[in-house]
Amino acid sequence: MNNKLFSKITAVIAVVLMTIAAPAAKAQLNYPDNFLCAWGGLGYANLFHQAPYVTSLGGPGALLGVGYEVKKKNFIFNVGFEFDWKNTFSKREDFIVDVNMTDTEGEDFVYSYNFTKFNDNYNVGYVNLPVRLGARFRSFYFLVGAKVGLNLFATSNSWARIHTYGTYPWSIVPFENQPDHFFLDKKLSGSNSFKTDLNVAATLEMGWSIYPGNRKAKHYYRVGFFADYGLFNIHMNADEGNVIGIPSGGNTDVTDVKLNSLFTSNQFLDKNVNPAMIGCRFTVLWHVGERHTCNCYIPYHTKWERQNEKGYPNTHHISEFKTKKANNNKKYKR
Repeated sequence: MNNKLFSKITAVIAVVLMTIAAPAAKAQLNYPDNFLCAWGGLGYANLFHQAPYVTSLGGPGALLGVGYEVKKKNFIFNVGFEFDWKNTFSKREDFIVDVNMTDTEGEDFVYSYNFTKFNDNYNVGYVNLPVRLGARFRSFYFLVGAKVGLNLFATSNSWARIHTYGTYPWSIVPFENQPDHFFLDKKLSGSNSFKTDLNVAATLEMGWSIYPGNRKAKHYYRVGFFADYGLFNIHMNADEGNVIGIPSGGNTDVTDVKLNSLFTSNQFLDKNVNPAMIGCRFTVLWHVGERHTCNCYIPYHTKWERQNEKGYPNTHHISEFKTKKANNNKKYKR
């Protein structure tokens, strides 16, 4: 998905849901219920960018966090700590590098490196501080907010294949498939570490609550879908040179090519990189402290019942209401 379209959709949904949640937040902050919560999530992650000739393929991502939640009627406030892991892939288009060389007999020729199947794998970890607001309607809930992430680690693994051949001025057909003369096929690989900037992301979650037994249980679960999108560039524009390092200075093995990560090469210089993740999240919540009565709507049958009862009427109250109503009816009949 195009990262600009993804950011616009996320922003529109966040604004709409925050507009719905705002009145609930203003009216329902008294006597909240408190919960400790833990969650885990799996999904699709990507590092969106506009680097030329490079395609972001994405990869798996995961979340693992703990937090504290305040809930009053329909209003939800959630804060916590979260580990965020992304393992994404990028692919570069095939390309050829021509280098003027001189062979052992002193004859000039063009030595060509044909690079194919050039791929990068990025393994990035963050510790996040998410802050979210939301609401619930029966079993459905949603949460929107932001999270700030500090980079813990970032590594890159690169691999590609090269096919080398030589072209002489007097030859129509290039020289290739001669390993003794360094005209060959070879697999290359490399790895390095890098740093990323602070990640400030918008976050959205929606799904359903699952209550084991009844709604007064000490714990319950949530299953939902989430989407995170980095609002700012995390690339630090650390230019570590070209994507490839061609041997020079009398090196006899001209196929000893060094691979540099696309992310840290001049290919990504001055290019924005925005991390994103979408997936499913499972949350467990444990109630702590005193539980407050839910003053939810109850379909009372008479005006007298509405005026004399608050909260959920138990069986004793309902029986008492019916007895008093029956006695009153008998009195009027006499």
